[in-house]
Amino acid sequence: MEYKVVERDFISRTLDIVDQYDALVVKSVPEESRFEVTLLLNCLLGLIVLPFEHKKRAQGNQRFPEMCQDDLTLIKDLDDQWGLKRLTIVKFKLDGQDVSFSKVTLRQIVAMIRHAIAHSQFGNGHTQPKPIGTSVDYRDSPVSGVKSQITRINFVNKHGSTEFEASIAVEDLKLFTTKFARTVLEEMTDPDCA
Repeated sequence: MEYKVVERDFISRTLDIVDQYDALVVKSVPEESRFEVTLLLNCLLGLIVLPFEHKKRAQGNQRFPEMCQDDLTLIKDLDDQWGLKRLTIVKFKLDGQDVSFSKVTLRQIVAMIRHAIAHSQFGNGHTQPKPIGTSVDYRDSPVSGVKSQITRINFVNKHGSTEFEASIAVEDLKLFTTKFARTVLEEMTDPDCA
């Protein structure tokens, strides 16, 4: 199908893929053959990276572009629908200055997660030191002694005097990314918020 507005349609279609997977694949595929975390990680391009890049270009390549109307909200003040209450921030420095959890905004988290996804390597964060980029932690699967279940996603970004290291449970990452993408999409669709 033809895109009408590429950025908006790509975000919308990525959300549809996640919803279709939940509605169709989860019900019909045995648990040991589901790859919902792999799908979610692949979909981060459309749920986080593309919205960030679209907004950044539209705003003249600002370091922390405005992502949505309430993106300066402290993450500690966001409701549970955002999935960030249990986000674990191990380290966060901006321009060499520590940023405490109580001062971290939604806009900053989106940027740091985007950077970890887009600029770096993907790795195993379970048995090795967490690489710069995105990595996964996992545990043995109760379904199979050979397989494992991914439990947390780690994001590490280091660039100059900026350092960010955090991890989030898979279900919380899914909540966050879909809530964020739906919020941005809503505002992109609303003529008063474009």
